[in-house]
This record gives sequence, C-alpha cells and structure tokens, in this order.
Amino acid sequence: MEMSTTFAIFCLLFGSIHAQERVVRGGVRRFEMQVGDNYYGNCGGKDVKIKLIDSRNQVCETSVSDPFRKNQVVYWANYRAGTCKHNMIIDSSTKLQIHAGSWDIFCPRKIVLYTTTGQRFVSLMSNTQYSRNDNNLDHSIGTEEESTIKHITLKIKNENCGEPNYSYNSEYGCGGRNIKVKVTTGRNNVCYTRAKSIIAKNQFANWIGDDLGDCKNQRIEDSTVSIETENNHDKFAVELMQIKMSDNDDTLYIVQNLYGTGPYLYNNGNPVRFSIRKVWPPPGGVPQRTRPLVCPRPEEDACPLNEMAAYKVNSNRNMNCAPECDRVTNTRYTTNPGVTDGTGFRCMRTEYASSQFGYCCRTNITSETIPYCGDVPGGNMQTEEQFLEETNLQCPQVGCPVASVKEYYDPNPNNVFLDCEPECDFVNGPANSTNSGFYCATTRRTRRETKFCCNLQGAVTNLPTCQSNENNQGNEANHGNGVNHGNGVNHGNEANHGNGVNHGNGVNHGNGANHGNGVNHGNGVNHGDRVNRW
Repeated sequence: MEMSTTFAIFCLLFGSIHAQERVVRGGVRRFEMQVGDNYYGNCGGKDVKIKLIDSRNQVCETSVSDPFRKNQVVYWANYRAGTCKHNMIIDSSTKLQIHAGSWDIFCPRKIVLYTTTGQRFVSLMSNTQYSRNDNNLDHSIGTEEESTIKHITLKIKNENCGEPNYSYNSEYGCGGRNIKVKVTTGRNNVCYTRAKSIIAKNQFANWIGDDLGDCKNQRIEDSTVSIETENNHDKFAVELMQIKMSDNDDTLYIVQNLYGTGPYLYNNGNPVRFSIRKVWPPPGGVPQRTRPLVCPRPEEDACPLNEMAAYKVNSNRNMNCAPECDRVTNTRYTTNPGVTDGTGFRCMRTEYASSQFGYCCRTNITSETIPYCGDVPGGNMQTEEQFLEETNLQCPQVGCPVASVKEYYDPNPNNVFLDCEPECDFVNGPANSTNSGFYCATTRRTRRETKFCCNLQGAVTNLPTCQSNENNQGNEANHGNGVNHGNGVNHGNEANHGNGVNHGNGVNHGNGANHGNGVNHGNGVNHGDRVNRW
C-alpha cells in the first residue's frame, strides 16, 4: 500500500514538472506593422491579424486590426496581442503569417515583434502587396540590434514669412512646398525621405511607412538632419521636428536650433546640418511602473493608435506624454497615474521641458473625449495624395497654374452653401464643375460666392483673366454699371466691348466669356442661360 502511494506521488510530481517544461514563459507584448503605399494608392485595409508558429508547431494569433490607411503603423498590444502574449517560443525558427479577413489590398513593409523578455524581432515582407490570397505565406523573423527610424514629425510655424497672404493659398505665410528630410549618419551614410508637396502654415507633416523613403532603415545615432526643398526661393519656417525610433522604448530625438526661415542653407549653398538630441528615454532608462498597466477595455469607445494625429502643441513642460496602449480613450496631461490609468495614455516626469502635442482622432469616437480631427483647426492631417484619393478629386493636366489664381467677389454676389479652394497644380472653371481642380465643401450656412480668375496671360484655361487689383483704367476691370472698352473684366450690367469677360446681364461683344444671362456674340464661352452664337 505504501509503495502504491509513493508511486502515485512520484507520478504526480513528474507530471507536474513535465507540464511546467511544456509551458513557455514567453510571448509577444506588442506587434507593429509598418504599412506603405503603391502606385494606385489603395494600400489600406481592415480585419488583419498576425499568426505565429513556433518550433513546437504551437500556434497563436492576434485580434483583428481596426481599419488602417496607407503609410501608417498598425499596433496590436495587450489584450489585442491575443494568444501570442504567453506560451510561445519567439526565436529565429518562429514563422509569421499575415491573415486578412477582407479582400482589401494592403501593403505591409515590416512587422516588428517586441517580446515579453525585452527582445526585438523583425520580419521583412517578401511581397509589395497582400490580400487574402497570401494568408498562408510563411515569413521568417530575425533579431535587429539597432533601432531604425519609424516616424518623423515636423510642424510649420504659425507665422508669416514674407509670402503674400492669400487665404486660398495653402502654402502662404511660413508654409512651403516640396519639403523633404535628409539624414546623414557618419560621413557618407545618407538617406532622403519623400518630398511633401505642401505643408501649410501652422500644420504638422508626418513621414511614416514608404513616405520615409530610404530613411526607414536608417539608424539615427551620431546623425545630423537637413530640411530641404526643391523650391530654393520658398520661404518656410519649421517650429519643431521629432524623430521616433522603432525600438522597445520608442526612443525619441528632437532636431535642435531650428532658427530663422528656410530654405535652410549655408552661405556656400549647401543644406544646413542640424544636430539632434535624445529626449526619451532618460539616461537611467524608462521609469518602472509603480502599478500594472491598464489599457482600455475591448468594449470601450477608443481611438486606434494609428488614427491619432497631432494637431497642435499643447504645452512645454517637464514631462513626456505618449500613448502606451494600441487604443486611447483620453489624453490627460498629468503625471498622476491614478488619473491616466485605463486611458491608454501616460505622462512621465522628466528633468527637461519638452513639447506635448494635442491629439485628435481621424475616426469620430462617440465619447468625444478625443476631438475628431475634422472639427479642430489643423486637424486635417491628410497628405495631398490621401486628400485626392478620399475626395475622388480629378486634377486637370492643363489650366491656370495654382500660383496665378486669384479670388474676387461680384458687387452683388450670390449666397451659396459652398466653400471652394484650388487643390491641384492646374485649375479651370467654374470651381464647382467636374475636373476643375477645385475642391468645394458644402457649408452649414450660406456665404458669399467666391469667384476665381487667372493672373497669367496666355494660360490655357477657361477661367477669366484678371489683371491687377487697381481701379479700371485702360485694360483693367470695370465693376460699375457702364461700358468697359478695355481688355479686362466687366462685372456690371451693361455691354462689354473689350476682349474680356462679362459677368453681368447684358451683351458681350468681345472675344471672351459671358457668365451672365444675356447673349455672347464673341468667340468665347457662355456660361449663362441664353444663346451663345459663335
């Protein structure tokens, strides 16, 4: 009897030890999928999850992703890391698969795994785009010792830099065109981001994914940064610039000494090389949490991290504030963890002052604890390409160059529910017509109808020609009720005998366009309601 009892105890102990050997105390605490773009611009997706297969053929998978756009970083962390948080062997033998739940074509470039033991593994994608057809494609993972650039943020000053203050001109003031970033590491290791076609005054620009160009695999230690433009006479001014790295600590650098106005060039014409300074983590490393991490619950109304965008500088205080979960319910700027726990957002005290961004959400969360980007000034963080894609705006190949477009109002303007602005390199009229190159948004209240003319003689466009803002003399505009014998614009109610445009209700005997309600005997276009005899 005693032998039997002893044997039973031995079996229990052996079974317990063997079971402990089968349980692996490891897993992934966070996944990052860096998404790029393609020629067609359709690289966003939804319902994507990551699947891992370790050396024991143990399988785990994350939760499905929220919808995402091109050139974003998609996160799975905490409960959204799914069954991959525990009991997984993560090493070079582990295989990774990307499983899509929809037929969207999306463009993952790199997937980074941060393990619960502090390691960092990277899987580079073999294809340029993926869909459900690639769900069972295996990818290898490997360690990446040096962190590389994940996200560059730049903000333009809310000032004027000597540019004409035309409200329709999105790059007026200190805004600029065709701005790109150059990173120089050592003597000869140089990378460039893609150029941003327009960064408006008081706006943020972000380089993520394929927008990073060949800088997405660049390390940053001992580097300098240059801010360049293809328009060497463009006056723009940068308020701040940050570079976030892809590593366990979300290491953050700031670009220093951003004084003056661009183009930022030395006297010999070479780009200024700005120094950088690491501001996070502090010298002693990331402060340890004094309490367990609490993230928003699955059912809570929260903003996905990839949909959060900085739209203002909130403060400059001795703290570092950033999201710590893959979804955020509120952005509370305090170092008291009792206030921030459960929000997905955390602030930690630092020995130096740093800029804290105010964030908006590109998706409208019903709790309104994070503002919707469409409702805040500067909240439209779209690139020009994203804007054209989402508005289905078609740009004409010829027309009036956007830099030569001017706006004006009729003496007795109509009140309309439209706000139109030029959005393409070339535009034509009328502004609210198809393929005009203008974007017209519907407004809640009526406003004076804005009209546009072209200030470039000889431009191939059906916009009316405008000369200058002087009074009507000779070839200028007649805004009265009489006759204009010049070559300009007649906004009155009588006859225009010149070669310009008649916006009134009478007869145009010239060679231009009649936008009124009468008869055009000239050779141009009649946008009115009557007969055009050409």
